[in-house]
Amino acid sequence: LKELGYVHSFDHWRHRVLKPAAGEAPRCLGEHRDTPINIELHAHIGERLPITPIDITARICPREGQPGSNPYPSVGALMSHLLLHAAGNICGRTVRLLHLHDIALLSKHMTAADWEEFCATCSANAPWWALPPLRLVARYYHDAIPAMVIEKLARACPAWLNAVSKRQTLTRVSCSRLWLQRLPGIEWSPSPPEMGRYLKQRIRPPAEKVRERDDMIRTQLWLRQQDWAAASHWRRVITALTRRVPRMDALYVVRAAMEARPTREGASGYADQRAATASVKL
Repeated sequence: LKELGYVHSFDHWRHRVLKPAAGEAPRCLGEHRDTPINIELHAHIGERLPITPIDITARICPREGQPGSNPYPSVGALMSHLLLHAAGNICGRTVRLLHLHDIALLSKHMTAADWEEFCATCSANAPWWALPPLRLVARYYHDAIPAMVIEKLARACPAWLNAVSKRQTLTRVSCSRLWLQRLPGIEWSPSPPEMGRYLKQRIRPPAEKVRERDDMIRTQLWLRQQDWAAASHWRRVITALTRRVPRMDALYVVRAAMEARPTREGASGYADQRAATASVKL
């Protein structure tokens, strides 16, 4: 990768990020052809839900992999990868419709035996973490997920998460939800001790979390020049307890959309749009 012109950018708990040695992301709304493509090297496949990793590497990756592409051992293994990735994004409220669409497409190719294999061998117990993404898929893709799969996983899912997942919508668990949560993802704690560890980390973040935050501020365009992102931990805690705080990722998109100009200055409604958004302050 270094021979291809990539250099190390930063390390995350689940992957190492490399970026092109030359090139800076242009400031624009949405995708852009000149945006450099980063590479994430994953040494394992897992998600923190919310703090303890759920690792499914052994189920997906062969013990002795061959050079090049290695196929998934089964369609159920592929589904477990999609569902765990979606679960991590739901926990962090960054899920996208694309995640749900991929799961719905794959489910069309799964037989009852495939689903049984997924539920039985994905972990020592039924994969409780798969229930929220499956319920979310079922909300928008009718008949995509067998009812017996949801019923089986609901019996293994922690009660709080089981109840919350029944009311979740794409807006609530995506970047479309503008306001920060005080305790994001706490409902994913599978036990009281896990919840206690979560609260402890929220009060006093470990060194790893502090380093990851510093790396994000340094490397992510949408966090640069944001007072909230650079504020001290206790200042953010006190502010979040006294007033509602918008999410920096959502706010970046809103501001970019307001600043974007149409391709034709004479487009109908442009003046009205500028007048309407000029009074909005976030």
